[in-house]
Amino acid sequence: MRITLTEEKADNIAKLCSRLILKKEITIREFAQVIGKLVATQPGVQFAPLYIKSLEITKDILLKCHYGNFDAKMILSEDNISDLNWWIGKSTLSTSIVRFDNRTSHSEIKISSFQDIGQLFQSYGLSKEASDIIASSWKPATKQQYWTYCKRWLSFCSEREIDIFKATELNVLEFLTLLYKQGLGYSAINTARSMLSSFLSVNREITVGQWPLVKRFLKGIFNLKPSLPRYQKTWDVNIVLQYLMTLTPVHMLTLRVLSYKLVTLLLLLTGQRLQTIHCFDLDDINVTDSSIYIDVRTLLKCSKPGSHLQPIELPAFIDDDRLCIVTVFKEYLLRTSSFRKTQKLILSCVKPYQHVSKATIARWVKTVLQLAGIDITIYKSHSTRSASTSAAFQCATSIDTILKAAGWSNDSTFRKFYNRPVSKQNYNDNFSVKVLRSQKLSN
Repeated sequence: MRITLTEEKADNIAKLCSRLILKKEITIREFAQVIGKLVATQPGVQFAPLYIKSLEITKDILLKCHYGNFDAKMILSEDNISDLNWWIGKSTLSTSIVRFDNRTSHSEIKISSFQDIGQLFQSYGLSKEASDIIASSWKPATKQQYWTYCKRWLSFCSEREIDIFKATELNVLEFLTLLYKQGLGYSAINTARSMLSSFLSVNREITVGQWPLVKRFLKGIFNLKPSLPRYQKTWDVNIVLQYLMTLTPVHMLTLRVLSYKLVTLLLLLTGQRLQTIHCFDLDDINVTDSSIYIDVRTLLKCSKPGSHLQPIELPAFIDDDRLCIVTVFKEYLLRTSSFRKTQKLILSCVKPYQHVSKATIARWVKTVLQLAGIDITIYKSHSTRSASTSAAFQCATSIDTILKAAGWSNDSTFRKFYNRPVSKQNYNDNFSVKVLRSQKLSN
């Protein structure tokens, strides 16, 4: 027995999604109403939960940001549009049972997010505990990145009655070709290939990325749609430092401007990713009159077994108090102490003063770059990493200091496994001091 939508209902769903996509701006209420219609069709549309979950997450996040105001305006993201486009073309698909050869006979796999991916490994014969542990091997950001292509892979295999664990090299090439026809470039298709390696390596000696034709295919994609660096040169740190010097004295700044100055200085003086700054916790930070010591205990993108970000030391910048991170840091802690309810360092500037998202920090940094005169149509918030490390290098900072500050590794066994801090780092060779002094050299 198969359940399917009537032609009229399928047509109505397609029209609803199309109208939503065509609007430049919609209300959260309109978005929620369409989601409600999609939820009602789940029994009759195969893989419906796959293309509803992310829409619901978007709705929940927006409502939280706008304090439950359904009449607040919103703009659909690329992922939202992609999911809605799927409904336009696939709403006539009837429900069916996803089968995986004879390992789990007639088992129905219901997956609505990457969190449920362990069920796929259970169908291979693994226990639930083992499957859950394997599913935990991916970091949250990787899960989010893989989920888009996982949905498409499950749909692709279902339509062609392909076992997701026994797909051939030709099956994979057809899937990647389909992504290419949909307009995806090298970087996106390579991510899809990486996702497939996670599944198809279960019963193979080599991963998908090592299959000869797949390797040749990806080289072809790169030649047709190359993935080149966003920019070939970086901006001058001195421009931003000069602007930050105008934001003084710190006790006269509004909380918002103080927050802008703090996050920008932290990114520039540590050479870290925005994710690292977002993870800063007061329990891991020791502040004195002469320095700030940060020992990040949260798993980061660079964290691997036996390797983690080394403690960060930011000395007070005695050359110019206007750029002293200790001064800014202390003022921020003092200003937020009366309403702080979390140990996470960076808080929002308005009630209820919760821990901000990475997107918010990125937006703050872009605002500072724009006010300083940096072209934000070219340079994004992550560009602070290359700008600060380049500035430090120009000031004759040792490569080893830069690598340690930024959390980068190399192939040297000594540096990776045996070299450990022996004594306190010299003030003049500190990464943050080198970055701040770069503005003097350019004058």
